Amino acid sequence: MAAALACMWDGAVAPVDARTLKLSQRREDNKGVWFDIVRGKTGRDGVLTLSRRSERLFKWYLKQQFGDAEPISSMEIFRTRRGAAYRKNSFSEDFRDVRKVVFPGDTRMMLDFRRSGSTEAVAGGVEGTALSAKLANSLSESKKLEQTYVPVQVEMVRRADDARRVGRNALRNK
Repeated sequence: MAAALACMWDGAVAPVDARTLKLSQRREDNKGVWFDIVRGKTGRDGVLTLSRRSERLFKWYLKQQFGDAEPISSMEIFRTRRGAAYRKNSFSEDFRDVRKVVFPGDTRMMLDFRRSGSTEAVAGGVEGTALSAKLANSLSESKKLEQTYVPVQVEMVRRADDARRVGRNALRNK
């Protein structure tokens, strides 16, 4: 659950986009790990980037889940406690169970991750095109042509990640 939530947080994606990740979508370069995804809600191509911390958690999770065995690249990575791939209900139920134990009385939902990430990026001064790339969604109807001519690129998404870090610090130090 922690690794799936870390992917969702860093990627600023909806729960369906995190729980349906496959190893075949994983990419890596000298700046880190990311996943080429197709957004579940919009069908738009996107990039889910991982921070170094989440990358370490993700690799630890893979080791715990699969050991030295090579997982099938086309299967969904994140599994329930019983070993089945997460589905919509099981993912949200497990999240609520963990939330209840770790943060009693808290009512936040997984969908809040995406909004919080956007707030951090805006507070950090992200450009509209970088935020649009990060969210893999149009910021308004007038962005349709921009999406056609400015495809999602990992570097644009990383610019939004940088702005989120700046914004997070600004929001914490109010």
